[in-house]
Amino acid sequence: MRPALSLPFAVAAAVFLPMPAQAQQPWEPAANVEQALARIIDDALPRADQDWALTWCGFGVRGGRDVFWHMFTPEQAQATAARAQQFRSGWLSAGGAGGDVMVCGDRTRIRSLSLSTSDIWLGREDVVDLLGRRGIAAILIETRERPPTPGETGSNGRGAHYRSMLDRYPGYRKWRIEAPRRTPAELVAVHGCTPPGTRSATQCRMTWTLHFAADGTDAPHDAAAPCLDPGRYTH
Repeated sequence: MRPALSLPFAVAAAVFLPMPAQAQQPWEPAANVEQALARIIDDALPRADQDWALTWCGFGVRGGRDVFWHMFTPEQAQATAARAQQFRSGWLSAGGAGGDVMVCGDRTRIRSLSLSTSDIWLGREDVVDLLGRRGIAAILIETRERPPTPGETGSNGRGAHYRSMLDRYPGYRKWRIEAPRRTPAELVAVHGCTPPGTRSATQCRMTWTLHFAADGTDAPHDAAAPCLDPGRYTH
């Protein structure tokens, strides 16, 4: 009969057993962009019993240790106070990767939050799986594959290479985001690449936008307009 393990040995062995993956906490740096994005979404998704959570004062500083926000000077705040469209910008730094972060809305409430990053930083983990670890369900409700574009034509295989860059991710995906005691929202991911022939090499980016529900409803504000302009990145 095999002798029983001593208690110290059993405890030491248990330390090395595989442990289930845990969500990043606010005081822990994220290991990659996907972890940081999942935490941003979790932090930003308002509680159903806090109708003030999407006001500019109530939203506060979100995103854990990976997000940094630009500060307005008093002069900038005064100059922009009367504008119908308000925004605050920042940046993301996680695991050696970077990205742009922006929240936007009207003068009283935040309507959406966007994050944009180069797709070379993506693929380490899946954002939807990471949200699930945090108790947040992401229900895919729409996906659009990218149609052929004029930029795919060319010699020496350049068109095929461009298409492979475009096809790394679907051009457009939309999820309904739900969690207990949270107000539902919509998450939209748009992937785009600069067309061939631009001054620099073709680059691709993913822009994720979380659209919050309008006051007193389950419907997001304007799910067609992200905070961040996609610029040259077509999809």
